[in-house]
Amino acid sequence: ILDIDKRLTPLADRFSKRLGDAARTTQFLLIVVNFAAAGILFPLGIVMSLRMVRRRDDAERALGLSEERFQLAVSGTNDGLWDWNLLTGEFYYSPRFSQLLGLGIGELEPNVSAVVARLHPDDKEATAKALNDHLKRGIPFDTEVRLLTMDIEYRWFRARGRSVQDSGGRPVRMAGAITDVNDSKLQSMELAQEKDRAQVTLASIADAVITTSAAGVVEYLNPLAQALLGRTPSTACGQPIRNILRIV
Repeated sequence: ILDIDKRLTPLADRFSKRLGDAARTTQFLLIVVNFAAAGILFPLGIVMSLRMVRRRDDAERALGLSEERFQLAVSGTNDGLWDWNLLTGEFYYSPRFSQLLGLGIGELEPNVSAVVARLHPDDKEATAKALNDHLKRGIPFDTEVRLLTMDIEYRWFRARGRSVQDSGGRPVRMAGAITDVNDSKLQSMELAQEKDRAQVTLASIADAVITTSAAGVVEYLNPLAQALLGRTPSTACGQPIRNILRIV
């Protein structure tokens, strides 16, 4: 045993020494590799960071330019723009939207209920139907409504909008605009009333009345003219006056 121990002890010492030398060499190599990797990755990281910073700056400039164009478009149009998030109920409206209603910026609550509350009672059902037809059937949302303004009067507006759908075909967002058409609407209503009054007058007078276009095409016959000529509106309107009223 002693003899074997004498022979094994030097071998164990050499093995320990070799193992220690290998460990120190490995540690040194790892340090060299780490420094080399750091020397390569550090400038590479700097280059990539600079690229990311430049891309971020470019994106921020593009976003700022896009926002500036949007603000110019919003401020330059006479329409009141709105954007409705159908999932959260959040409602955005441009400053012009508030101005058209005679309100200051921020006076109108940012939700669709605040706008619906300003709808004329007679227009709520038709507006709800038009909105439902657009969201469910894709029919264009383009209708005329009366909205209550700050002056405690209803004004006519043309409301238009278009929805955006998700991948499942569910509407998630809708945007559009309102346009003040109060003056033209009142004028057309007044013309329609005058036309109705004229029709009543022409139908009740004791003279036969025929109206034509500038080209002499019959457009209207009152009841007495129909009786005297033996014509109906379907057989007379659209015909030249010489074919209807033959003067001898």
